Amino acid sequence: MLNSRIVITSILTALFLFSSPFVSFSKEEKEMTRQDYIRGIEATKEALAGDPENPALHNTLGYYFYKIGEYGSAESEYNNAIMYNREFPLPYNNLGILSLLKKDYEQAEKYFSSAIGHNPQYAKAAYNLGVTYFRQKKYIKAVRYYLKAKDIDKEYVKEREDPEKRERELSKALAEDPDNEVLKKMIKRLNEKDDD
Repeated sequence: MLNSRIVITSILTALFLFSSPFVSFSKEEKEMTRQDYIRGIEATKEALAGDPENPALHNTLGYYFYKIGEYGSAESEYNNAIMYNREFPLPYNNLGILSLLKKDYEQAEKYFSSAIGHNPQYAKAAYNLGVTYFRQKKYIKAVRYYLKAKDIDKEYVKEREDPEKRERELSKALAEDPDNEVLKKMIKRLNEKDDD
């Protein structure tokens, strides 16, 4: 009989195949070069000169810094966005991403939870919280937030998963341990969500 933890790990690996958190900027992110981001930084700084307390501009500036690897500047701008609007969920999500990069999972968990607290329908933050729990080996919570993200925005999650790999992993795990009730319940729950 297979260890339940091994089975659950295999399933979650398939669910969070890319296991990469996602920074929030806009729905329509196009491919940009480093030079595009630097021009974006310059333009956003100009806009901030005329509207220095605009949280969306600070979040955007943070995003551009993040994309060119200037994480300290990104963190500063995300914190500025929060300073001007504590209810704005995007910078919390983005600070969670920076915490994940540092492998500070407890802090990432707090930031993603804050983002969800400010917007319970925020699929990226729910997905990222699932990734955080996955990296902490908190598998039940990881599945819960994977499913929450999928409930909120099925297409967003679908773009990030590999259904063929998930099906292979689930079939393999079930073949190796056909009496595992936890595994059967997880498969049933995941399949129910796929039928939605």
